[in-house]
Amino acid sequence: MRHAIAIVGLMALMGASHCIAQDAKISTTADSLLATLKRPCKFDLSSASLNDVAVAVRKQFNVNVIVQDHAFEQIGLEDVRVTYRAEGVSLRSALLSMLDEFDATFAIRWESIVLTTNERADEYWRPAVYAVTDLVSVEPIQPQSPDITGPLYRSAFADFDSLIQLIHTFAAPDTWSAGTGPSSDCIGITVGDTHLLVVSQSESTHAEIERLLTDMRSKIAKRKTQDTEQ
Repeated sequence: MRHAIAIVGLMALMGASHCIAQDAKISTTADSLLATLKRPCKFDLSSASLNDVAVAVRKQFNVNVIVQDHAFEQIGLEDVRVTYRAEGVSLRSALLSMLDEFDATFAIRWESIVLTTNERADEYWRPAVYAVTDLVSVEPIQPQSPDITGPLYRSAFADFDSLIQLIHTFAAPDTWSAGTGPSSDCIGITVGDTHLLVVSQSESTHAEIERLLTDMRSKIAKRKTQDTEQ
């Protein structure tokens, strides 16, 4: 099911845009909520209820926020109180940070930011597409016949498995449906010369994936700089 959702998300993306950013995640929709989550925020909350948190987010960003009270009641958290102060961090980072101690998170659902439990959020996985051409090795395909003398073809068989295993190991390893091996939750697809990962996961895990890919690119850039200086 999640494999089908991921493929539908990719098709929607390809139909909506032909522009692929090498250094950033490509969203499956143009939903303004995803852009809002990246904006800097300011919170000064003291013993605030989740409804107070929702009101603060609404006022600051003019977006709809839903609190799934019944989900919190099911895990015995009927009166969550949040004390959180931050300025300049992204809204997504702020929400993940303030909710984490309550075994809670948020999801994008019903055109809203939904404050919910980690358990319930597993039902609200969102497909996203990541451009990873610079993070997967590509080997040329040798001609299958000695009569073929043309140039080698760029392989469509990029080394997605190594990158997927790395993501499964370091980004919320307990949440993937197939452990640390490749699964339908995270699949590699090649479109022309561009290599993509289609990932269906929770918002918190998408945040971990982004941090991991950013860290990988930083290390690659640092290594290239060192090689140039030698």
